[in-house]
Amino acid sequence: DGDFLKLLEWNDEDRGKVKNIKAIGDIVGFTGPEFYVRKEILCVLENFKKFLQVKLCKTSEEFRKEQFIFMGTPGTGKSCILALICFYLAIVSDVPVVWHRVEAVGLPVTRLFHQGKFYEWIDETGSTYLTIFKTKIDDEFDPASCWFCLDGWNQEQLARTNFGPAFTLLATSGQFEIKGESGAKQIICLVPYWKLDDMKDLAAKFRNLNESDVADRYCVSGGSLRDFLQPKTDAANAVDAALNKLDAAGAELLLTTRGWSSSKQVDRIRMLGVQDTSNPEHYLKYRDWRSCVTSKMAIEYLVTLMKPEYFQKFVVIAKDLKDPRLEGVVLEQLFHSYVRNQESVGISYMKYDNQKRNTHPDPGHASMRDDMGSVKFGRSTELGEPLIVKREGETLDAFVGVMERWAKDPDEMDYLIPAFSTCETIDAVAKWEFKSKTGVAVKRFCLLQLTMADKHKCEASVLSKFAQPFLGEDEQVCYMALLCGDDEDKSDKNAEQKKIRRMETFRLNPVVIALENDKSFPSFPLYVATHALL
Repeated sequence: DGDFLKLLEWNDEDRGKVKNIKAIGDIVGFTGPEFYVRKEILCVLENFKKFLQVKLCKTSEEFRKEQFIFMGTPGTGKSCILALICFYLAIVSDVPVVWHRVEAVGLPVTRLFHQGKFYEWIDETGSTYLTIFKTKIDDEFDPASCWFCLDGWNQEQLARTNFGPAFTLLATSGQFEIKGESGAKQIICLVPYWKLDDMKDLAAKFRNLNESDVADRYCVSGGSLRDFLQPKTDAANAVDAALNKLDAAGAELLLTTRGWSSSKQVDRIRMLGVQDTSNPEHYLKYRDWRSCVTSKMAIEYLVTLMKPEYFQKFVVIAKDLKDPRLEGVVLEQLFHSYVRNQESVGISYMKYDNQKRNTHPDPGHASMRDDMGSVKFGRSTELGEPLIVKREGETLDAFVGVMERWAKDPDEMDYLIPAFSTCETIDAVAKWEFKSKTGVAVKRFCLLQLTMADKHKCEASVLSKFAQPFLGEDEQVCYMALLCGDDEDKSDKNAEQKKIRRMETFRLNPVVIALENDKSFPSFPLYVATHALL
């Protein structure tokens, strides 16, 4: 009993639905009682369905010569899909199934489904599984026509234990490449990482998490459902442990679909996706796969290891994956990387018209153009002294504490990046020199929000909280929404006008930011800006 009995009938109408798999969960435990259907799973099942239709028509002699492999990052649902398929084959297709699973917790288990009966053995070495594979038990059970399924084995383990030819279906991590063990034809189907929108929908239906909780969890887990569902501290510790083993060479592997056999195990951090999630064929072809990092926590750490060129390459991958959330995170870290690596950056800014345009029409955006200009940001003095860049503040309150210290000693640093933050209002604070209308240089602490969106969330209470340490020390402050993602084309004569137009059309959410200033604190300007390397 359960929705899984119609597994291969699921279609786009089932997308986003929660399926009842309690009957399976009660037996195997690890799947849980419900299963969320995302678009990527429908495409994976479409590919498996084609394999199944061909496989069931094969003779016993041909049967073992084809293998189907579910591959992807740990925590994307490969094991759960394999579990559903094992039960489906045994019940709906009425074929014998032998399934060996290496449990994340507990001992390895081999299960046999045959003639409506279910058998289970603790099988630490896989010897029971191999015995069944090699032995014809009776006339009704011929291993030559049985579905042998392995879960949790990587390619090195298969080679070392001679399990290579001993499976029909395999669920494995990203460290796998087609070798055609024992002459078998192998079909590798990617199970892509989870996108944020699916996580939000799942969280609303399963966990009753609010938007802030989802953002906090996804910031750590990225596209791993397993890490997303863990307590946040446990997930963060697991990601941190993986990052501590990472060096620059390992970081390069994170952005490539090559190197499956590398000794550097980066699968905890590396995520795999496809260019077109609606095209089942893309799940089968290496050339349509893209490798990336989706955990913001991990991407922030990469800024300490890698140069800007790394993030420029990463931006292209995020665009290929059509993942705006990922693209925005990478663009943010690209800017931080420019600063950390002492690149000279030009900032073009104009005043944000903090009013509703339907009640305060300004067709020519005169109010915005009334305060516009540029800032050059690079080495801190004409003598070429390097910028002092720090990364501190694990929480919002800790970040405010760092700014209070900085406000008392403005020369302590030039640029502050939060050590870890899911704040949607501030991504960094920069100490910049603005030119007044009279040409006098004015030092300002600029609260930066890096965004690629045309409309971005801004919380007045957060701005006020971050501004007050500086205002309390009589320092000047401003807020700046710095628009990222412009593909710079130096041959485009209209590039500057396009940037100005983009600034003019940008809106904050809410449109009007009512700053909560105490009367003892002055107000401060809001800007919108673009940037380019000089």
